[in-house]
Amino acid sequence: MSRTSADPSASLAERAAAVLRSKFPCHIPGERDGWLILPRNGRWIAVWDLADQERETPERAAKRLELAQALAAAGYVVTLPSNAYMVFFADRPHDDSGPRYTVVRGDTVLGGLFGGPYLVMDTWTRVDISAHRSEAEANARCAEISREQALADAKANSARGMDVFLTEADQLLGDGDWFLRTEEHRVNDHRPPTVHERIDALVDLANAVRRGDDIEQTGRRVVYGQASVEYDVAWCAKSSTPAVGWFPGFEGDRERPHVQEAIRLLVDAGLTPVVYGEPIGTRSYQVEQDGFMVSAGDKMPEHRVALSIIGRSAEQHPRVVEVLRSAGWSVHSDRADDLFHEASPPAE
Repeated sequence: MSRTSADPSASLAERAAAVLRSKFPCHIPGERDGWLILPRNGRWIAVWDLADQERETPERAAKRLELAQALAAAGYVVTLPSNAYMVFFADRPHDDSGPRYTVVRGDTVLGGLFGGPYLVMDTWTRVDISAHRSEAEANARCAEISREQALADAKANSARGMDVFLTEADQLLGDGDWFLRTEEHRVNDHRPPTVHERIDALVDLANAVRRGDDIEQTGRRVVYGQASVEYDVAWCAKSSTPAVGWFPGFEGDRERPHVQEAIRLLVDAGLTPVVYGEPIGTRSYQVEQDGFMVSAGDKMPEHRVALSIIGRSAEQHPRVVEVLRSAGWSVHSDRADDLFHEASPPAE
């Protein structure tokens, strides 16, 4: 999305008014329907006012949407709260990393539009969009709005004719704000994942749909390939609840103190733990970061943990042995370069 290029000394309201003035008539009370820009609680709003009546009409709602579209096309960020007859707008923030929409407690918002224990907030315009009775309900609505926004942005910034492919890509990807892209060039050439915003995944996958690539889904992962260059691309949602350092399929590992202690020792020594994310099949999970894994499966002896390597970080594995042995652990292996070990904590 482009940024506004008007004179930076002009106020936000003046610059936005110039945009709307070039496209719509100004409101004249008693004479002409048109737009107005007004301040509200330290923020600017655009409204469509009728010459002779104040009630909401389909025409008024349609014109309000046109105002929002015109401001967005000019590079501003806009918010259209539910049940509010106005368009909030602001300059696009210099740092727009991270999620745009978030859930906040209602008692932390001053001058908000809605009353309620939990609010969905547009952090770019500092406007609450909707109120909810429970945090779970607010989180669900926040995820829904974020997904709708990503699809709308992708359509607005893509070539004509891509709408139908972007909509299909949105359905294939399902939920999630952040996605991991991995590439498989050959059997033993697995590229490490890179994190992308949802809009990147949408556009990339939409082009795969348009090309007619074969697309497969396994759990939350979408895989497609191009035989001409002998590689597959996989998109998978980045988990909001990753399993760091242990395999999520082993029930109870998180609660075992010796597993937690081994992970703490290794992380404190600067070693990188594996990060597992979304499930992509039976007892299979997306690997979001290569590294060491600590586990204590059902068949492991009491107080013994398994140490294994995930991905391409074998160079750090000898240090796993060194760190634990220096902390008094017994490592049951005769070779420091093995990719699998068992270890026991110091005797109590």
